Amino acid sequence: MLRLAVVLVGGGLTAVLAAEGAEPPFVLVHAALVGLAAALPASAAPVLVIAATATALALSDAPAIRPAVLVAVALAHLLHVVTAVAALLPLDSRVHPAALRVPAIRFASVQLCVLGAAGLIGLVPQDRVAVPLEVLGLAAATALAAGSALLLRSRG
Repeated sequence: MLRLAVVLVGGGLTAVLAAEGAEPPFVLVHAALVGLAAALPASAAPVLVIAATATALALSDAPAIRPAVLVAVALAHLLHVVTAVAALLPLDSRVHPAALRVPAIRFASVQLCVLGAAGLIGLVPQDRVAVPLEVLGLAAATALAAGSALLLRSRG
């Protein structure tokens, strides 16, 4: 069942690329990578699917914040979560829905943060960024880096 979820989520990413006007050969290669990710979820195939999607959308001439990108971010994250679970479980295993509760809550919380960040980015003027906003962004990035370092140091 999880492999089917990988195919469906990866197919959604492929559909986003096709809707965004990606070249048909690229869409076919992307679909093949999705099939490979479903067959071998513990391989590098899921990462290649996500990287190919991100690269294709980033190289587009369209604005960076658009519905297709937000959908692709959510689907890429969901692909990551589903392939991680599928990689851990044997092919013929059964999963009780309650076991997916914690990953689902984590997925939803991350997506809420991403959508919030995208909303804030959408409010920033596209021409020149004000100096206080640049300083705030630098301070936020520094705080994230310091917090990550502290978390990693406390765990290991």
